[in-house]
Amino acid sequence: YTYLGGDEKELTLRETVTRLEHIYCGSIGTEFMHMHDPAAREYIRKWIEKPGISNMTSEEKRILLARLVRSTRFEEYLAKKWPSEKRFGLEGCEVLIPAMKQIIDIA
Repeated sequence: YTYLGGDEKELTLRETVTRLEHIYCGSIGTEFMHMHDPAAREYIRKWIEKPGISNMTSEEKRILLARLVRSTRFEEYLAKKWPSEKRFGLEGCEVLIPAMKQIIDIA
């Protein structure tokens, strides 16, 4: 069972393959098969296979970029201000701050 069709009852094979390639072969990946809870895996799968889930407007893209830049600049500032202090950086987690901000905005 798949959620690729959204409200559509049937998809052609070509459309199914195109949608699956867009979801699973793109530049953004989602790791969820390691989760032990089948209900949690199914929830993630349903969410990422929903049609149009990754579509963002130009304004949303600009806001996301501004938040990413702000979070990395803040890390650079902390490194310059306290160079000898032990601290934890954002390496690999740069998107965490904009994601948290988006969650707060929605809530």
